[in-house]
Amino acid sequence: MHKTILVADDEPDHLLMVEALLRERGYSVILASNGKEAVEKAIQARPDLILLDIIMPDMDGTEAAVILKNNTRTQDTPIIFLTAVIVPEERREVSESASLVFAKPVKFHELLEAIEQLS
Repeated sequence: MHKTILVADDEPDHLLMVEALLRERGYSVILASNGKEAVEKAIQARPDLILLDIIMPDMDGTEAAVILKNNTRTQDTPIIFLTAVIVPEERREVSESASLVFAKPVKFHELLEAIEQLS
C-alpha cells in the first residue's frame, strides 16, 4: 500500500518539484494551491501526511492546520510546514499545529526522512 501525501503551496514551481520528488519515491500526491483548497481536499481524501506552506492566498497554512486539527477526519494526520518565513505572532500556532517545520529552500533528503518517519 503506498501512502498519500497532500502538498499545498502557492508557488507552482515548488509544488511541482515536491510532487515529482514524492512520486519518484512511490507516494501518491494530491496538490493544492492554497489553504482553503488544502482543507477541502484533505477532509475529502484523508491523506497520510500533509505538507503545508504557511504563506498562501485565501487561507494561510496556520489557519488551514487549525481547521484540520479540529476536524475528526484529519485531526490525527501529521502536518509538516514548509515555509520561507514564520512571523513571530505565528510561532505558537505553528508549534501547536505541525509535527515539524522545514525552512525553504528545503533539504529534500531531510524532508524525505521526516516523511518516512511520520507516514
